[in-house]
Amino acid sequence: MIAATEPPLVVYAGRAADREVYQRELTRAAGEAGLTMRLVMDPAEADPAEVDYMVFGAVGFVTDFAPYTRLKAVLNLWAGVEALLALDPPQHLPLVRMVEDGLTLGMIDYVCAHVLRHHMDLDRYIRREAIGEWESDYPPLARNRQVAILGLGTLGTACAEKLANHGFRVSGWSRSAKSVPGITCHHGAAGLESILAGAEILVLLLPQTPETRHIVNAESLARLPRRAVVAGDARHRFGAARPSGDAEAVVREFLRAGGSE
Repeated sequence: MIAATEPPLVVYAGRAADREVYQRELTRAAGEAGLTMRLVMDPAEADPAEVDYMVFGAVGFVTDFAPYTRLKAVLNLWAGVEALLALDPPQHLPLVRMVEDGLTLGMIDYVCAHVLRHHMDLDRYIRREAIGEWESDYPPLARNRQVAILGLGTLGTACAEKLANHGFRVSGWSRSAKSVPGITCHHGAAGLESILAGAEILVLLLPQTPETRHIVNAESLARLPRRAVVAGDARHRFGAARPSGDAEAVVREFLRAGGSE
């Protein structure tokens, strides 16, 4: 008699506050797909050597993949896998990133909000309003403002297209050549120099990898026009993007020269 095969063991490794939601939704989705599984919502309650799949939602719940000898794939709950790569998973292990409209739309909203904030110079108006001052000063139209995006992946391309639809002059940079309708595309070292030289508002949407970690540094900031603005997602605050050495001096010099973060 052939023994029945056990359903795969799936472990959720994410925020405890989200366990109830993901347990419900993962169970529902598996049922709709006709799949059976054993679902454990806390990595501490599963034998790592028995885990087949991991739903990875946050750093800290799993810090070492070595005990997970039977692991077949890690399904990441975010678009980027930088946090996973920082844990040095086995080279053969498939890392599946999430592609979901909500993540893209949320990033579009975030980027557009900050580009418009700096384009309209809203911070200055808010500060002056708070002290009872008002200036009749008008920003240029969007069609006269150059926005540059470093990173033309799924999120970067979507943001570039939305900003272009709003009327901004948009250029984008990637490590390898890409073509996006309506966007002036640059790539490689020469392309990086070119895009920085004209960027009035620079948006950082690069993946946080060893190859991209130090792209924004003293040299690249110095290529930006005077009073340029640098905006980025949570992965690309200056603290993460600056090179080693006197990192604070890089930003101090950039701000002293009229730039802003």
